[in-house]
Amino acid sequence: MFIDLSPIRRNRNFRNLFFGQLISGFGTQMTGITIPFQVYALTHSAFYTGLVSGVEFVFLVATGLIGGVFADTKEKRRLLLVSEILLGLLTLILAFNALATRPSMLLIFVVAALSSALSGLHRPALEALTPRLVAPEDLSKISAINRSNIHH
Repeated sequence: MFIDLSPIRRNRNFRNLFFGQLISGFGTQMTGITIPFQVYALTHSAFYTGLVSGVEFVFLVATGLIGGVFADTKEKRRLLLVSEILLGLLTLILAFNALATRPSMLLIFVVAALSSALSGLHRPALEALTPRLVAPEDLSKISAINRSNIHH
């Protein structure tokens, strides 16, 4: 079965959002792998590795609820742009921390929590904005396209 990619070709705004989220999703997935890997490499502790994942989960759930309210009351495009910029900056902070002579575990935990919190704010705005960018007859097509995309 093939996915109909015509909404990407026909709609510039959806195309920009799709490819932006594809790139962002790749970065998010890489960060999701490298944080626990680095925590384990630094501590050799399954406890701390699990703890960082637990911290991420708590912040994602807590801000996911707030993110829904923001998506309903704030400008979705601006919320997405600010979230993406901040997520990129947090990734850079993690990279510089990893290059340090003595990487900070506290900084890893703080950045992991902030990244998860931003993802919780980001996701509802993305989900609410996407259907508004295409014609109603293309909604099922973008649903299939989005399910094939790398998500946060």
